[in-house]
Amino acid sequence: MRPVLHQRDPAPSRREKQFQKIIALIDASIQSEHLRPEWLASETGMSVRSLYRLFADQGLVVAQYIKNRRLDLCAQALQNVHDDEKLAGIGYRWGFSDHSHFSTAFKQRFGVTPGEYRKRCR
Repeated sequence: MRPVLHQRDPAPSRREKQFQKIIALIDASIQSEHLRPEWLASETGMSVRSLYRLFADQGLVVAQYIKNRRLDLCAQALQNVHDDEKLAGIGYRWGFSDHSHFSTAFKQRFGVTPGEYRKRCR
């Protein structure tokens, strides 16, 4: 009898590696208000269209991914009961340049305003 060889996952493809590199760049730059698909494309040496296609292959939209990642980080910050940072400050810290836009986007994602979310967490 021959031993069963354990199959290993195939090595990640070039596109998968590229996608992971871009995700890492997003995480490293998430606090910058300059983090936009155009900037990402420029930093990674690809066209904006190719960047959108790369994310589409994963079932994602790059701009939406960035916004949702920022909103998730804002939600984490709002859960910190020992932090009395102003709501606008939290939005600014995670790359939202306008408090109104931050508040509207937060409510769309979580169903409540940032202030209501903070109250629920306390």
